[in-house]
Amino acid sequence: MLSCRCFKENCYNKPAGKCKCERNVLFFIEHAPEHFQKPCNRSHQWLSPDIKPADEISQPIIIKLIELKKDIEGYRNKIISEANEVINNFKTTFGEYLDQINNIEKRWSKIIEGLMSGEKSLDDSAEDDMENVFKLYAERAPRWDSKQYCLDYSEIYAAISKTYEIPFKEAIEDTIKSSELSFFMSNSQNFTTINLDSFKITSTVTLPVQERIHPYTSSCMLPNKSYFYFGNPNTNSGLTFTIDKNYNVKQLQKSKPGSYIDSVFYENFMYLIGGDTNMAERYDFVQNQWESLAPVPQGLNFDFSCSFYLKIQFL
Repeated sequence: MLSCRCFKENCYNKPAGKCKCERNVLFFIEHAPEHFQKPCNRSHQWLSPDIKPADEISQPIIIKLIELKKDIEGYRNKIISEANEVINNFKTTFGEYLDQINNIEKRWSKIIEGLMSGEKSLDDSAEDDMENVFKLYAERAPRWDSKQYCLDYSEIYAAISKTYEIPFKEAIEDTIKSSELSFFMSNSQNFTTINLDSFKITSTVTLPVQERIHPYTSSCMLPNKSYFYFGNPNTNSGLTFTIDKNYNVKQLQKSKPGSYIDSVFYENFMYLIGGDTNMAERYDFVQNQWESLAPVPQGLNFDFSCSFYLKIQFL
C-alpha cells in the first residue's frame, strides 16, 4: 500500500505535515521500509537510485488534475447556466402567480387580525380575493373543471390560512361556494358552514355516522349539492353522502373498492381508487350506482399520484 512520508534529516517515518523540516520532501513508497531510515542529502536527491523524487512522479498527475479541473469547471458552468435558464423561465411563468398569492396572503393576514381584535365583518374585496385564488388555482390545474366548483380547496386553504388562528384551523376537509366555506372538524361528525362576509356560522349538520369523520375524506361543492366521500381504513369501507342546499343529508351506497386511497369529483361522477382491490371505480350520482373502470398500476398508493392518475386516465 502506498504511504506518504517526510524523508528529511531528523524527520524519519513521520506522516506528511508532521515534519518540522525546512523543506518537506514527500514521496510515495511501496514495500521499501529501509528507506524510512535514509535521510535526504543536501541537494535533496534521494540516496537510493531506484526511487524517484516525488515531484518527478507527481508532475504528470498534477497536470492531468489541472486539465480535469478545467473540464469539471466547464461542465459546472454549463450546468449552472442551463439551470439558471430553467429557473428564470420558471420565475417568468409563475412569478405573477406567486406575487398574487403573496399579496392575497398579506391582505388576509390583515383581515384576520381585524377579526381577532373584535371586528366582525370582512371588507368588500375579501370575496374578490377568494375568486382570484380560485382562478389562479384553476390555471395551475387546467384539467380541473372550475365551472363545476369541483376545486380541491386544501391547497387554497393552506395558502391563505396556514399561519392564522381561526376557528376552522383544524378542518380536515373544506369546500367553498360563493361566500360560504363548509368544513369538517377533526374528531367530529359535524359539517359546518361559515359565511365569509359576516364570519358567522350559518349551519351545522351532523352526519349519521357512528365514528368520527376520518381524515380520508373527499368533498365537492356543486351549485345545489355538496358531495362527500368518507373512507374508513379500519373497516375497509366507505360511505358517500350528499347534502343539498337545504342541508338535508342523504347517505348513498357503500363503496365497493374497500379502504379509501383517493377520489376525484367531476361533473356527475366521483372517481375513486380502492386500497384493497387496487381498482378504479366511479360513482354515478344520477343513476346512484357504482361502475368499475380499470386496475390501477401497482405502487400507486398515495394521494398525489392517485389524483393525478385519476385525472389523466378518466377525466
